Amino acid sequence: MISGKSGSEIDIDVSMIQVLVGPLGTRVLVLISQGCETPDDIVRFSSISYECLDVKIPLLLGLELVEEFESTYKTTSRGEAYIAAITG
Repeated sequence: MISGKSGSEIDIDVSMIQVLVGPLGTRVLVLISQGCETPDDIVRFSSISYECLDVKIPLLLGLELVEEFESTYKTTSRGEAYIAAITG
């Protein structure tokens, strides 16, 4: 389990998150952490479609792995902890 703070201490089960977001959701999260802030950026630098983003972005927001600021996205500390846990 990894921990992140978003108002209160919340534990995240890495394997559960992997199942929920899947490989494409994980790819979207990594792209956001690497600086792709808008859906246009994500589509431009990957083969992910807007239709997929319509599903994955709300899921990542709901799991508090990313935050939305106006029309841009940033990874949260939970998102960064998840990425660190799956990459080694």
